Amino acid sequence: MPSFGTIKIVQQRCPGAPIKLCKAALVDNDDDIDAAAAHISATTEFKDITPPAEASSGRIGGGNTTYADHLAGRPCMVDCTEQNAPVVIINIEVGDIGEI
Repeated sequence: MPSFGTIKIVQQRCPGAPIKLCKAALVDNDDDIDAAAAHISATTEFKDITPPAEASSGRIGGGNTTYADHLAGRPCMVDCTEQNAPVVIINIEVGDIGEI
């Protein structure tokens, strides 16, 4: 199921597209933002205003930002090698460290 943020990204790329349409396109395209926006642009009157940049011959730049794209060997625009990395929260209060 696509996240709300991902749905909003597709909606921003295809102005005027309803949220339900954006969500359905993401579900049909395995949460691939570029594929969902391309699908909406090809099948409706809502056009993709920011299509992805084409990858250069060296496979640098362009591409998608999903972990599935990384696993498939497609170039990513951001570091997408880690997904759901663990987060550690450390609470330090006065007196916990002692005198320095």
